[in-house]
Amino acid sequence: MGKAQKRRTRYPLYILIAVAIIIAGLTVSIAANTPMPPSPMRTTKGICVSGPVLEEEWYDDLWLNLSKKFAPIQERWMDQTIIRRASPSQVLSLLSDRDVIWYCAVAHGCPQYAHFDNEEYPAYNRYDTLYASDLAGVMADRGPVRLSILWHCNAMADIGPGTWTYELTKGDFENCIVIGIHDYGGAWFDTMMCFFQGLEAGMTAGDAYDRALVEVPPPGEEHIPRLAGNRDLTIDDLCCPLDGDTVLSYLKSVLMG
Repeated sequence: MGKAQKRRTRYPLYILIAVAIIIAGLTVSIAANTPMPPSPMRTTKGICVSGPVLEEEWYDDLWLNLSKKFAPIQERWMDQTIIRRASPSQVLSLLSDRDVIWYCAVAHGCPQYAHFDNEEYPAYNRYDTLYASDLAGVMADRGPVRLSILWHCNAMADIGPGTWTYELTKGDFENCIVIGIHDYGGAWFDTMMCFFQGLEAGMTAGDAYDRALVEVPPPGEEHIPRLAGNRDLTIDDLCCPLDGDTVLSYLKSVLMG
């Protein structure tokens, strides 16, 4: 029997194994009412963006800390894009990609908007405002962002409809985590990093958050980061997108490529 014939005879076995795996996955997914694992063809992504370069020294220090300390964590788990002085159109374009499931932003703003770079006048201290309501269009045809870090003043003082927290998660706080600033004082960076390190170590979001507040206590209440979402989620949960991984789309990606 030639090599080509031997290879042909193995195909039915491969197909049977693939079908068995899919059926097993369907059974588990339906029984547990959880998303299917992402297709091996799919690459999840994270983004880290900032607004315009401002005169405040703390702002640049924070961005440098994020790009040097948080970005390597994100990169260990998924592909990432980092843009300093991102424009509103760039942010919207990145979020329109359904594979982007982590979002981190350093910007001035409030719960309902954030300041990003001005495209027409990319100069010092010029900015354009991106409203949370503007996200509705790009988020309509994709799943929620599973992990969001909102580093703009007062960002999480309100997490209801029309806020960045709500629009990024699409109101799905059962399957998402948002952490960020709830006051004008800013969240304590080392506390936040301790939280991320706990996530990486396999802790649930709630346990990682509680540990961070104890081990690296912020200097005042205004510096305590706020956590919203399901405290039982782990980093493995947060790395799995919620759209494109339903039973039907998973079968389509496996069978059709």
